[in-house]
Formats: sequence, structure tokens, C-alpha cells
Amino acid sequence: MMTTFDAWPKRWPQLLLLAGLASLIALVPLPWVLLGVAGGWGVVLLLRFPWVIWPLLAFALPFSSAISIGPASVTEVLLLLAVILWFVDGVRRESLQLKFSFPACLFFCYAMIQLALLSFAVDLVEAIPEVLKWVEILLVLLLLQGMMPPKRRSWVIYALLCAGISQGIWGVVQFLFQIGPINFLLFDRFMRASGTFAQPNPYAGYLGTLLPVALSLAFYRLLEARRVQREAESLNYMELLFFIIAASAITAGMLASWSRGGWLGTMAGLGAVLILRSRLAVVWSLVGGGVLILLLMVSSLNMDLIPSAVQERVGSVTVYLGVGLEEVLNEEVHDGNFSVIERMAHWKAAILIWQENWWVGVGAGGYETAYPQAIQQDLRLLLWENPLGHAHNIYLNILAETGVIGLLSYLTLFGSLLVWVGLKSGQSVLALGILGVFAHLATHNFFDNLYVQGIYLHLGFWLAILDSE
Repeated sequence: MMTTFDAWPKRWPQLLLLAGLASLIALVPLPWVLLGVAGGWGVVLLLRFPWVIWPLLAFALPFSSAISIGPASVTEVLLLLAVILWFVDGVRRESLQLKFSFPACLFFCYAMIQLALLSFAVDLVEAIPEVLKWVEILLVLLLLQGMMPPKRRSWVIYALLCAGISQGIWGVVQFLFQIGPINFLLFDRFMRASGTFAQPNPYAGYLGTLLPVALSLAFYRLLEARRVQREAESLNYMELLFFIIAASAITAGMLASWSRGGWLGTMAGLGAVLILRSRLAVVWSLVGGGVLILLLMVSSLNMDLIPSAVQERVGSVTVYLGVGLEEVLNEEVHDGNFSVIERMAHWKAAILIWQENWWVGVGAGGYETAYPQAIQQDLRLLLWENPLGHAHNIYLNILAETGVIGLLSYLTLFGSLLVWVGLKSGQSVLALGILGVFAHLATHNFFDNLYVQGIYLHLGFWLAILDSE
């Protein structure tokens, strides 16, 4: 009969493993041990349920700028992990699935054009990351549907909105308790919210890619609640409450950002959601628009129906639209018009860069590299030595970096996606919200570049989920 001691030689691998774990616990600090154990369980979970990576990635998007792993952001690392999990799971199932859809084909064509234009780039180090953004969106569109079971795809929506709730609440805390750099201070009492984005404008742009969807879903659930009460049916009130909380928190964060471009984008996005909902909504929207115009006219007569600070903040946007570029650049710079003239200077610089190479520009990511030489052509621009990374106008930025070919391809991409989503909006409340996202991007991007810090991946998520409906 074999005793316990006789069986030990056959168990030496397990004994060595236990000895190694015991040594690790004894020598390594406890927090690192716990982190390793959690990481190990995380790997097991992802190998068993690979689709979990997508809700995790969706929630991590706003934290990509705050958390990095070496030269890559946490978003890029998680996306790479998603590709690896797709491959491993596909090999295990003997089926590597790629979901080719109309949006995926559009982004593939656009990415190919961007890759072709790399040959004209003045700085490949800056150009390659710009092109990879569109490849990342393409990966989301190709892989998400094949990896996620249909019943689990709503988890991505919840993850995106949960991240938006956290950012909205954090933005309100920053606003009320003056958390942020001194140059974001407002009225010596508040602080412009920036969330985890370090700047209020991309923070507002991030929220703007969530708010129309949250509002559309909340509004639909409210209408459904009224119908359920009439017909004595059951309703998921927890989901209704979640969408209302999401819309409220994101709206609060948007207001706290004090971003003019964000506010204009929000009006465009919410307008699209409300106006396109039904014919009756179109009528009420026209009435509401008339009332809004009346209020603005009355407030212009100093009747104080709109806070003066908000009037000044929104009213300054007329400088962008109502005065010519050259006239603005000729004005004397002071605290009240500094940010406006600074943006106008970058618009002018983008035009000068584009004029050097009309068809293909200076290459993706080349605006900052070409900026110092461009401002030498106009003495008024020498006051603005800092290139700020982009032209604060996506259309002029694309024109400067990829020329007429790049801008036409971008407008074709954006317009085609808009038509595709619009055709689905009659049967999908999510599509209606995504139309609002496109309206926000089209408007806000006129004053900024929102394809930064992982925000662009929202397009991939929303389009992939919509295509699976």
C-alpha cells in the first residue's frame, strides 16, 4: 500500500509552486501580492469570458489620459489585449470572426487614405499615432460584435454611461471646490471642470459624445413608463432611473466645464434628439426655438432673465461667426478676447500651412511641426508662439495636415455615417441618440479637435452596437 509519504515525489510540481508562492508572499509587499492575485483572477476571467474586455475598455476611456502604461495609454493597452483575446478565443473555437459592416468599410477606406498620405508627412513620429486612431476605431467595429454575445452588448452602453456619470460628478466637485489649475478659476468662487482630461474643452467634448444618447434613452423610457401605466404592463424602473441619473450627471458636468464649444455642441446634439424624434416634436421644437430667440432678445435689453455671466460667455461666440478673421486678428489683445484671438490665430496659421501644399498638406500630425514656420508669414501671429498641438478647428486642422484630399475624405466619411445612422433612427432610439452625438461633434469640432484622449473610440462603440441591433 502506498503511503502519503510515498506519493510526495509525484507531487513535486505542486510543492514547488506552493513553496514559490510562500516565498513570494514573504518577500514581496502585501499590496503587490494582492494586486498579483487580482491580476491572475482577472486573466482567468478574461480567458473564460473574453467579451468582458469591451465594457472594461468602454469604462476606461476617460481615464486614458490620466493613466498610462509606459508610452501607451491604458486605452491602447486594453485594445491590444482585446485583439489578443479575440485571437486566443478564436483559435480555441477554431473560428476567427471579423464583422464587416458598412461603417467598418468606411473607416477602412479612410484609414487607407490616411496611410497613403503618410508619404507626405513632415514628421512620421507625430503622423503615425494620428493614423492609428482611425485603425483603432476600425478594430472596435470589426471585433466587438464577434466577441460579445447579443444579450451582453447593452453592457457596453452601461459602461460608457457609468464612466460619464463618474466624470460628470467629478466635474461638479471640481467646479464647486475649486479643484484645478489657477487659470481655470471663475469669479474667484468656482473652477472650470476638466474631469480627468486636464482641459475643459476635451472634457466637454467627451461628455458631448454621451449626453445625446443618455437623453434619448431616458426620454424613451419615460414615454414607455407612461404607456405601461395606461396598459398595466411591467417596466424596468431601475433602468429608467439609471438613464435619468446619467443624463443629469453628464449635463451638470457639461455646464461646469464652462466650454462655449461644448455648450454649442450640446444644443446641436440635444436639438437633433428632440427635433428628429417625431413630427410633433418638430413642431414643439420650432415653438421652443421661437421662445429661446425671444428670451435672448429680451435678455439683450438687460432684463436679466439670463445670468449675465452666461450671456457674456455665449455671446462672445459671435466673435467667431460675426466678424471676419482678419478683423479679429487686428484687434488689441486683452483678457476679454485673449482666447478668441488665440484660436483665430491658429485658424490663420492652419490656412497658411495648407496654402503651402493644397492637395496633401504637411501630413497627419504635422500641424505643430509646421506652425513655427507658418507664423513667420504674418507678424500678427508671432504673439502666439505656442502651437497648442492643433488648430482648434478640426476642419482647418485636417485641411492643413492632409490637404483637400484629406478634408474631402473626412467629410465623405462623416456624411456617409450620418446618412447610415439617420436611416436607422426611425426604428432605433439608440440611433436617434447617435445622431445627436454626430451633431455635437460637427458643431464642437468647429472650435476644437475632439479626436484626442480616446474620445474618438466612442464612434466605434456606438456604431458597433447600433449595427448589432
